[in-house]
Amino acid sequence: MIGIGYTPVFSQVVNSSLWEEPLHVRVLFLTLLAIKERDHVARVQDHQLRRMANLENDTQVLDALRVLSSPDTRGTIPQPFEGRRIERVEGGWLILNGEKFQALMRKLN
Repeated sequence: MIGIGYTPVFSQVVNSSLWEEPLHVRVLFLTLLAIKERDHVARVQDHQLRRMANLENDTQVLDALRVLSSPDTRGTIPQPFEGRRIERVEGGWLILNGEKFQALMRKLN
């Protein structure tokens, strides 16, 4: 069961290297952000992501997970986690910069 949560999306996302990725990669990442829990883990099995992200096929899901969990080769400055955005954990996917953006949100409030 996926809990109800809230995830802010900062406007800088459209200026990030993520926005240079294909549509299915961006949609899957935003889907993971939307379903992640307080500990920044999106507790979902890979096969559920196709439906949740409304992607055409499982190949798109697997490709997006590969891109998001790989180092970012498009970034021009050093990044935490080498630019990886997610990491497989037991039961789902950890949003690697989740804590950073949660702290930023607390600072803004």
